[in-house]
Amino acid sequence: MAERGAEDSARDDRPTGDLARAARESVRESLRRAGKSLRRAGKSGDAESIHRMRVATRRAQAALLAFGDLIQDGEALERVSGDLDRMRRSGSRARACDVDLRALGDRLRACDEGEMAAAIGFVMSRLSGERARGRERVGRLGKRFDSDGYRRAAKRIVRSIDAGGAGERLTEWAMKRVGGALEEVWARGNDGALDSERLHELRIALKRLRYQAELFESFVAWSGWRGMIEACAACQERLGHANDATELAARVRGIAEELDASESGWGVSLRVGLDRLADGLEREGRERGEAAQSWWMGEGKRSVDRLIGNGSTGGSNGPMMDLDAAMDAALTDARRSLEDRGTGG
Repeated sequence: MAERGAEDSARDDRPTGDLARAARESVRESLRRAGKSLRRAGKSGDAESIHRMRVATRRAQAALLAFGDLIQDGEALERVSGDLDRMRRSGSRARACDVDLRALGDRLRACDEGEMAAAIGFVMSRLSGERARGRERVGRLGKRFDSDGYRRAAKRIVRSIDAGGAGERLTEWAMKRVGGALEEVWARGNDGALDSERLHELRIALKRLRYQAELFESFVAWSGWRGMIEACAACQERLGHANDATELAARVRGIAEELDASESGWGVSLRVGLDRLADGLEREGRERGEAAQSWWMGEGKRSVDRLIGNGSTGGSNGPMMDLDAAMDAALTDARRSLEDRGTGG
């Protein structure tokens, strides 16, 4: 194992008092940023601010999850968790429309066929209307949101954090949480055939792992931690492309069905174009899903194996096992669970 300087070693030896201090700092800052992001998104309503708000709420939720066992004020925790859920959900429609509009815009620029271009333009027009309503939803929440109550509850959470009974050092705590998130990724990725729904669940598990790893990055003395975060982001992107195409195809089908039900006199050419667009998106979703599944069964699994230090692929010196002997104990439960599934060891 590579030797590290005194500063890195001291990091690994932080006592439980520093665990509580780190928890307070992480929770306080993440909750502050989430509240601030809602104010910005509510005022501007642009794609980037809404996306940043949703990311900020997920990171705040990751902090509450990571240190939840140390939070003594359950009432305040419930209040803030509900607020974070409302923030994130308020931007879901606008965010989905932004993703779809970007994808359709790329298709339209590459399209040289009138019927298909008309169908794409029609869908983009409908989604633009939905996007405007989604923006209004964020704005309404921003105006009526009880920011004072949120801040008071957030302060109560921070004040209630107590690591007195944890009996663990900061890095041990971090490794257990990230090790558990890694275990979830492995379990999701080995849960039978990876259809579109399971690929989506795997993507969500990767997202949780990424946010947990980001949260603890500054507390763990291992230079490869950033590489793990980047690997999670790359996995998310691969799986996200398949999911986005499949969901957009379903939206196009829905728009076509609404068009039929309205009896508004739209031409047959537009209806045919919508069907062709949906067919193409479904095909793209299947192809990307198959590619993502194939990638996961090869490089993806090997990457997680190396992180866990699972001997089944020869990665017994994976980065999780390279921290030092104290961290071996921190991951014992996660490794044993994996071995019970017959994945190596």
